[in-house]
Amino acid sequence: MNRQQAIIIGAGKLGCQIANDLSKSGANVTVLDMKKEAFERLNEFSGFTKVGDGANASILRELGLTESSTLVLTTQEDNVNLFIADVAQLLFGVQDIYVRLADKNKTKLITSENIHPICPFLLSISYFHSLREKGYQPDESGRGRR
Repeated sequence: MNRQQAIIIGAGKLGCQIANDLSKSGANVTVLDMKKEAFERLNEFSGFTKVGDGANASILRELGLTESSTLVLTTQEDNVNLFIADVAQLLFGVQDIYVRLADKNKTKLITSENIHPICPFLLSISYFHSLREKGYQPDESGRGRR
């Protein structure tokens, strides 16, 4: 059985949580970030880490992007995430690419069916409406009650 090969670029809170989850589920995971200390959030992780610039095609090749089935881009820079997504698809043929975008309007720049936006703003709005439909109402502490 072949294990899923996943590469995550950006080891902030979101990137590390996704890496931890994928690693726990049995995937082979490699995380890339510009800062070594960013990897400290990888607490349930049995994969690989590398310090480097994800916008560098040589580093992407070193990471094994051509063999990877999944790429998750969670840097703090939308334009960098979009650039790497295009490079990954066009040069390396990655089929599943997930791109964190702080600016929901930048989803319009995605033209490929293989590139999937993750927009915290839109997810928060969606979650809010889901909670409202279920009858969620905050109590005095700010916690929910039904």
